[in-house]
Amino acid sequence: MDPTWQWCERVKENNRLKLKCGFCGNTLSGGIIRMKHHLAGTSKDASPCVGGPNKPLPPFVRQQCLDMLHALRQKRIQKEIEDADVGYNVPLEDEEEEDEAYECDDEDDSSLRTDLETSRGRDRRGKGIMYEGGQSGITGRKRRGTTDVRARRGMRPPSGRVPTG
Repeated sequence: MDPTWQWCERVKENNRLKLKCGFCGNTLSGGIIRMKHHLAGTSKDASPCVGGPNKPLPPFVRQQCLDMLHALRQKRIQKEIEDADVGYNVPLEDEEEEDEAYECDDEDDSSLRTDLETSRGRDRRGKGIMYEGGQSGITGRKRRGTTDVRARRGMRPPSGRVPTG
């Protein structure tokens, strides 16, 4: 069991994410890791614990929480390194099966190319504003003569005028 639990308590019995600090009385949501950051005084989405008038924060609690957070960080970094090494050194067994499974005739290949070209065309159409000069939406609307997006879409008349029939 994590030693941080001795310095805090659950607000509700069945909720492990909402905790109350045993020193300052602050209620934090986010679980035991956020409580460790609170007690250690690091600025990870938690205000640092200053202790209370009746129960000041002992220095060994702050140091112990810092040590636990440092150990967690080192463990996470080591795991990422190991995962990266495994991904580069071990060949996948399914690669040969994939090559055999996707053999196709020339007729199928031409239809796939056509589908790919049309889907690429759709992708480019949606990104036209972004790639044509990088102007904001307001300048583009002014240039085209429409000042209100809702008016352009037919949600209300432009310039606030009400149609009279």
